[in-house]
Amino acid sequence: MEDFSLLADHAAINYFDKPPACIHDLNLDQIFKEIIANKGEFELASFFYTLVYEQTVLYRQAVMRDLLGNEILAKDLDLFAKTMVRLNQRRLNLDRADEFVPVIKQADFLEIMQTYVKTVATAERNLEVPIKSSGLRDFQKYLVKLQQQTQFRKMKAEIAALQAGIKQVKYQLLFSVGEVRIKDKGHSQPQLVLPLVQKDFSALAQDSQLSTAMEPENNRSVDIEERFLTNLEHYYPQMFKQLAEFYNEFQTAMDQTLLVISNEIEFYLSWLEEMRQIQQTTGLSFYLPELIYNQNQIQMKAIYDLVLAAHSPNKIVTNDYQAKANCPLVVITGPN
Repeated sequence: MEDFSLLADHAAINYFDKPPACIHDLNLDQIFKEIIANKGEFELASFFYTLVYEQTVLYRQAVMRDLLGNEILAKDLDLFAKTMVRLNQRRLNLDRADEFVPVIKQADFLEIMQTYVKTVATAERNLEVPIKSSGLRDFQKYLVKLQQQTQFRKMKAEIAALQAGIKQVKYQLLFSVGEVRIKDKGHSQPQLVLPLVQKDFSALAQDSQLSTAMEPENNRSVDIEERFLTNLEHYYPQMFKQLAEFYNEFQTAMDQTLLVISNEIEFYLSWLEEMRQIQQTTGLSFYLPELIYNQNQIQMKAIYDLVLAAHSPNKIVTNDYQAKANCPLVVITGPN
């Protein structure tokens, strides 16, 4: 699919890794660093540190106004962004989890991708509200196109088929001293016997959780759940074969652009959170500046220093300012 960004409607922006001098001179880096630290799971620094042109400012203001005007939508997008980033992290951790037997990794991967499909569909539905910004409208269109892709539709169908197959897996666990017997619903007698180490059997009795360890023939401790699932493959070979094929086929199916968009969403929301916090502690208002053309003047009312508002809310003094065409230069002095 084509590239898409919630931060710009034109060519890609060359983002900065470090703040330019003007951001430091205005002390804005103090606020930005706190926001970035509080959103550690997201990559936001370059968004705050990069200066953009007027067209991009207007594009972002439109998105921000939609978020300001619809708190439910803002919360829905926040959940979408956090879910996407965490799903991706789970997928990466799974790739590095060499200690898991294949069937465990495959089952976890199926759950990750099932949640991914639901998350995309839910986000698209949540955007079916009155929206003015081209950014959020185009984001919804992007989600619609993504779900129409052949790979996405095939993955969704195979997830449904696998889930239906998993519901047919029925077995009983018969515990006795030193062993567990597995009985498939289609057989009258237990088919498999798994030996338990005594200390682990005691732990199982105390914790009543099916996640203790057993001692296989090679003397290496293996999680009891892994042994159960591995042996269940003998009962349901076709379903487990399909699970392995799903794991291999859809390794790269998670759309990477959505991960970028998730960071962009949090860029907007993190700034809104900061402004709401300032409003609560100072009682001051927060507005998005409006650009009015062909009037050759600047009007500002009740403006204040953001850093002072964030760190010293009791010391704030607001100011009004107005400049017309014959006053093209403004000199700002003092801490406020």
